Amino acid sequence: MDLIVLENDGVYTVDSREVARMVEKNHKDLLRDIRKYCDILTGRNFTLSE
Repeated sequence: MDLIVLENDGVYTVDSREVARMVEKNHKDLLRDIRKYCDILTGRNFTLSE
């Protein structure tokens, strides 16, 4: 499986549905996990970019 990487103004992204397939998770579960990671990181004074 080839991962499609998109670039927009120097920011590289991939589609979360592709990532879910790669890690063999349901898309909704992957998004839930990402939200948890964001909560943990922002709670520890890390800055996130979107």
